[in-house]
Amino acid sequence: MKFLIGILIGAVNGILAVLIHAWGFPLGIVIAVSGSYVVTYLLGQYFGSRIAKIGFAIGWLSIILRASLFGNSNELLVSNNSAGNLLLTLGFLIVLIGIGARV
Repeated sequence: MKFLIGILIGAVNGILAVLIHAWGFPLGIVIAVSGSYVVTYLLGQYFGSRIAKIGFAIGWLSIILRASLFGNSNELLVSNNSAGNLLLTLGFLIVLIGIGARV
């Protein structure tokens, strides 16, 4: 159950990160990436295990990677610019750091 809750929270956080990352270039990235780390940390504190954090990472990555691919009418939610590249790289690294942090 912890794993499924982690996936659900990761998907919601991924949607919010995609929507906010391009808003006011440096501020949107800072909010999206730091929010992802805080939620990862809080999941570890609440559940006391890494399984929820791993579920979070899977849910978060599935949304972020799907948003960076072309849609039906060739639209992109995470485009190939500075904000999109920073969201993909920094976000992934921060989520990995959050998983590795002690519970």
